[in-house]
Amino acid sequence: MISQLPTASALVNLNWEILGQWGFGVLFFVAFMFLLKWVLKQQEGILKSAEEERKSWYTVMSHFSDELEKHTISAREYHNQVAEAHRYQREEHKDMIGVLLSIKNGIETSQTSLSTAVEGFKDSHACRSKENNTIIESTQRLMANCIECSKQLIKLNGK
Repeated sequence: MISQLPTASALVNLNWEILGQWGFGVLFFVAFMFLLKWVLKQQEGILKSAEEERKSWYTVMSHFSDELEKHTISAREYHNQVAEAHRYQREEHKDMIGVLLSIKNGIETSQTSLSTAVEGFKDSHACRSKENNTIIESTQRLMANCIECSKQLIKLNGK
């Protein structure tokens, strides 16, 4: 079989007889091997590139995870501060409502006292008005009597 292998000069001067002996299969096999070698080399480059990309993405994702965790911690702290501020505001509002209710109750009490005092003043004023009217009537009668007396005195003195 070795004797059937083509020589170098025969390979250079490739003639159709050798091609006929070996057939298109060998030519196809050699071309396929070159193509396969090229595809594998390209695939190796793609795999290396993908590995580098995965490493960089892993780094990015780990930083992203760290930042997300920091943000979550910050958000929790902010939420706790807001909750505490709202508790403080509720307490202030309760205190303020208590003060306003006591003021309202004081105003209602003073309004009741004031209306009682006004009613009492009205009653006492009405009584005083009646007394004053009685005094005025009495004074008018006295004046009428005085005028009558002075007329009679004038008559008596004039005779």
